Amino acid sequence: MSATAATLGTPFKIAVFADITCPWCYLGKRRLEAALASSPALSFEIDWHPFQRDPALPEDGLPWQTYLARGNSPERIEATLAEISAAGRTVGLGFAFDKIAKVPNTFDAHRLIYWAYPSVIKSRIVERLFKAHFIDGLDIGDRNQLIALAQEAGMDGDAAFDLFARRDDIDVLRREIEVSHALVKQVPFFVFGEDVVVPGGQSEDELKRALAKAIAQAE
Repeated sequence: MSATAATLGTPFKIAVFADITCPWCYLGKRRLEAALASSPALSFEIDWHPFQRDPALPEDGLPWQTYLARGNSPERIEATLAEISAAGRTVGLGFAFDKIAKVPNTFDAHRLIYWAYPSVIKSRIVERLFKAHFIDGLDIGDRNQLIALAQEAGMDGDAAFDLFARRDDIDVLRREIEVSHALVKQVPFFVFGEDVVVPGGQSEDELKRALAKAIAQAE
């Protein structure tokens, strides 16, 4: 696909591997959006791939403080949250860690994202889930909450309800997550075009360089 084709309406594709309770993934989303804004003549389609940083979490999650304390000293926790908060302010994010009561198992959130359609609705749901967890302090492990958030993002509420009422998609998503873990060891993880890869929490400038390289390769 050429940049000219993207300009004419064929979206330039970007794959993103992320988990909703990963603050660096939320930062990465903001940096990606800023990088894409540097190429306003192109249209983009972001394909969100499910990745669970901690798939072994209980179905009802863990209390926030309990989760943080696993293998971390109070000093390390404080320093890490301060670092994330400072990074968030540079991209307009005000992380409200004091509002978070629980770290949920994100499997159901990924089910919702995986089946959301079209891609614009999918991306709205991703943003709403990030905001719900990190800014609003909502429980994104609760299915009723997920349905309400999906509706806010423009998804049909009945479709979201039906998704959680059935179970035939569970094995499909588990396989997708297994594939993600086989391919990716650190999130966020970006693939621009066919094979331009940016792992981890890279800067906006690094994402811009990767985007430019992928577009040049596609021409």
